[in-house]
Amino acid sequence: MAFQPEIFGDYFLLERIGAGGMAEIFRGRRFGAAGFEREVAVKRVLRRFTDDPEFLEMLTNEAKLSATLQHGNIVQVYDLGLVKGTYFIVMEFVEGVTLKQLMRAMSKAGIRFSPVEAAYLVQQIAEGLDYAHRKTDPTGQPLGIVHCDISPDNILLTPDGQVKVGDFGIARAAASFSNYKEGMVMGKLNYLSPEQARGQTPDHRADIFSMGILLYQLVTGVHPFGQKGSMETLVRIGRLKRGELAPPETHDPTVPKVLGCVAMRALEPEPGARYSAARAMAHELTAYLYPATPLEVQSMIETRIHEHFGAHLAARAETRSRDAEIIRDLQRRRAEALAAETRTEPTAEPAATRAPEGAQGRPSRSAGAVVGAGVLIGLLVGLAAGWVGSRMLSPPPHGVLFVDSVPRGAVVRLEHRERGTTPLVLPVEGERAYLLEVEAPGHQPVRETFEVDRGAIVEKRYALEERRAPLEIVSVPPGAVVSIDGEEVGRTPLVREMPAGRTYQVEVRRGRASRRQEVVLGDGGLTLRFEFK
Repeated sequence: MAFQPEIFGDYFLLERIGAGGMAEIFRGRRFGAAGFEREVAVKRVLRRFTDDPEFLEMLTNEAKLSATLQHGNIVQVYDLGLVKGTYFIVMEFVEGVTLKQLMRAMSKAGIRFSPVEAAYLVQQIAEGLDYAHRKTDPTGQPLGIVHCDISPDNILLTPDGQVKVGDFGIARAAASFSNYKEGMVMGKLNYLSPEQARGQTPDHRADIFSMGILLYQLVTGVHPFGQKGSMETLVRIGRLKRGELAPPETHDPTVPKVLGCVAMRALEPEPGARYSAARAMAHELTAYLYPATPLEVQSMIETRIHEHFGAHLAARAETRSRDAEIIRDLQRRRAEALAAETRTEPTAEPAATRAPEGAQGRPSRSAGAVVGAGVLIGLLVGLAAGWVGSRMLSPPPHGVLFVDSVPRGAVVRLEHRERGTTPLVLPVEGERAYLLEVEAPGHQPVRETFEVDRGAIVEKRYALEERRAPLEIVSVPPGAVVSIDGEEVGRTPLVREMPAGRTYQVEVRRGRASRRQEVVLGDGGLTLRFEFK
């Protein structure tokens, strides 16, 4: 169903810009006194998750941690609220593209960032992360924040080339509002640090390793560990030894030596051998950039964005130019609805949600009641937030199971009951054991018994192995040329391990004579015999 603009609490939701399994993100506006206006992004939880204490705890943790961070290179979080039983986070709206989108567009065009641009991008990320890493609480105690998910997806670029780090959703912190689950692998598999890949507790130097991956990739166009985010990539990172990784110059001799050294130091397998702080890495990149100023290089990034996304940004500007008309229509409809309520229920309290501040409309006899309702709603929201907070002091009795697989679409069974296909999120009872089965056609099934602690989030990711079986091909006399699906693979007698459950076209040639046969390779294997006179 197409989204229709709406008034949500004190916000006009004008456009849905993203949707996931648990929340939707909208572009919206808020109005205040004396013509104050702010464009924001509103992350609104889907209604079916509003009664899930585990999810609400993660949401409030993300909001509380992010709201402490106020830096130009970090996406700001302004508010956490509740409207009609629905929780939401209000964030800075960044009209631009992600670093991943720009990298893909440039790769498709056969170009990549210059060394100066690459250094600027990572230097800006390091500035924001250094601020987060050093953040303290009001008493001066370090919060111990680690982003844990630095990747091109979570780096936003504004149309004028500013760089912002977003999504602290799984950040680790010493404070009680940490969402990082100790002992679990969290984040993008191909941008993790070795300690994260091994399930160890990461500190701020894990983010430095992730920045090293980014810098390496930006200056060479090649990901140092592979870009598929597979279990193979994860294992390679987790087992990384010093001296194993080829420096950036091996992929491109034109890469400046200083940038290669910065990347390799950030990519040291042992945290103690990396930069001690993101600030130190930022300083070296700044020294490389000199005498170019950040503003000069920012303009280069701005040019890149408009070269590849100019039409998109123009279309977005056209969409936003209609905001005033949409807002006026929403205000009119809200005024008509309030007037209708007053006529039909003169003694009843007005609607629970009031028109946003700054809404234009003729005062009615219920104006005082509307203000009173607004105050009452504020009190109820505060009480509700306090009640939820008190509930979260002790872990909820149930947990959440997240199951994903490569390939996706695998059937998930829990206690022999089919529950859906990957990726899948399921509520589960705490303090008990479960049998989990994951199956995909043509792949080895996975069966695992695991336990769920009280209030735990259990994450299961599987790289399913293809089922393979022997295909044996013999001929009389031997020495015939064998082709499978049009590809020559050898001479008889021949045995090859092939993915099971598939259909193959087998051709065997000896001299001018040939034999063809279409076969389905079962799990038990197959032997084909051909005779030539």
